[in-house]
Amino acid sequence: MDKQYEYYNGYLSGSSPSSPGASEHGPAYAYYEAYCVCVGEGIALVMRDLQGNETGSFPVEVYNVNEELINGATNKQHYIIVWNSDPANQAIGVLKNGYGTFGFKLTLNPGQTPPEYVIGVPNSVVDLGIYSIQYGIEYE
Repeated sequence: MDKQYEYYNGYLSGSSPSSPGASEHGPAYAYYEAYCVCVGEGIALVMRDLQGNETGSFPVEVYNVNEELINGATNKQHYIIVWNSDPANQAIGVLKNGYGTFGFKLTLNPGQTPPEYVIGVPNSVVDLGIYSIQYGIEYE
């Protein structure tokens, strides 16, 4: 194993690989593999707006590394899909899930420099028509 967290393998294993979310080394190891940023495994990034302020809600407008608007995202998984779909971002690396609602892990392509953060500008436009139809039907 070439992972930096190999040292913890004895502690982290112990559950069967068939457990939900488990890897061949156990569920805790799968958690570390998915969320921890280990040496050579990626760079931790947070989401901020164009001015560098912390983003605190979804939906957001997704921007690439050149600060060009790509599309909108309704949640973290959607953000990752949209971010990874952009050619400018693909040249830098692959964005993955990280710790917390607005934390990500970026696996860099060789020779690339990571951005300081990923950009997501909160978009508070909500389609109230959907909610009014849904609740109108429920409570009539």
